[in-house]
Amino acid sequence: MVYHGLQIFWCMSNETYHYKRVSKSSLPDLQKLYKEVFNLNYSLDFIEKKIDTLTGEAAYLGYLAYHKSGEVAGYYGLLACFKTIEGEKTLCAQSADTMVSKAHQGQGLFKVLYDLTFELAKNVGVKFLFGYPNTLSYPLFIKALKWDNPRSQQVHLFEINTFPLAKFFYKYNQFESVYIKIVQNIFNLIYKKSNQFTDESVKASAIYKLKNGRNFIIQIDGSKVWLSVLNGIWIGKIEGQLTYLQVIEKIKPLCFLLGLSQIRIAIDSELDNTNYSELASKTIDQPLIIKYIDESFKEKNITFEGFEGDMF
Repeated sequence: MVYHGLQIFWCMSNETYHYKRVSKSSLPDLQKLYKEVFNLNYSLDFIEKKIDTLTGEAAYLGYLAYHKSGEVAGYYGLLACFKTIEGEKTLCAQSADTMVSKAHQGQGLFKVLYDLTFELAKNVGVKFLFGYPNTLSYPLFIKALKWDNPRSQQVHLFEINTFPLAKFFYKYNQFESVYIKIVQNIFNLIYKKSNQFTDESVKASAIYKLKNGRNFIIQIDGSKVWLSVLNGIWIGKIEGQLTYLQVIEKIKPLCFLLGLSQIRIAIDSELDNTNYSELASKTIDQPLIIKYIDESFKEKNITFEGFEGDMF
């Protein structure tokens, strides 16, 4: 039985579980799963900022599974966003967290949650899904769910010789908010904030991501640079004359000062074919996968930038 008004799906073939679209009121259940499955102590505020990417029908794209006892059992979710594809502002969504409680694995929950979320995305006008799977989930998406893998995205890591203060605060996340406050104050002292990017679809992502407090759009020598501070510093987008390598050189002193021991860039070969691996400390090939809801997008040139990853 599907009743969209209450956003509840009862699985007739297995009445042990029922399924409900994620909402603000169900965030405590999602919080429990993050702790149990990934041992992550996310605050409710952090979770809300992470998954409430867009307003309207595209907000909260995901489903939770509940055991008949009332215990939360699993979750599959998407993060809706806009991309400009061949000049057209397009609604798409990133495949983000997949979690099934250990006590409820082997019950087929993931497939039901995925199917429900896929249908929800289709109904609200999402044109395609994309994701960056790990080695465990990659075969599932490619073989079982028939996603495409058009290419890999290269992630280049540049090590900075400094005390890894950021990694310490990130590991003990009860102190992370204090560290981020220090970072914000230093950024405000050193850099001038920049206005939004030219691309309207990037503006929508920036409005969402700047809420987390660790994203910054700044001016460096006349270029707009989007940075994210986590356990290192990630460069997500540059608009202007500066290259990634030039920005890296210019922010190295800041990284040393803040104890940011790593600079990270993620490069789509369709946008930039520079051989960064010769200069990077380490290069990782990250598979990029796409599931087309609107099949016409298979023929379009779809590219991705570093800020589009869910952890940026």
